[in-house]
Amino acid sequence: MKSGKSEAVSEAGVGWLRFAVANRLGWIFREQPNQDKGVDAHVEEVLDGEATGRLIGLQIKSGT
Repeated sequence: MKSGKSEAVSEAGVGWLRFAVANRLGWIFREQPNQDKGVDAHVEEVLDGEATGRLIGLQIKSGT
């Protein structure tokens, strides 16, 4: 289990990436609910306003 500060940093990193994916790429960001193991989120490519079904699995690392 993460400490309060560590969890806050982790959540900030996920939030930053969610913003970047949605606002800069226009793609779909889906966070995975599991903690500290494996894939943290999936990103789905969007082309011409349509989700393509192509997924990228992300393991997100954040630090201070």
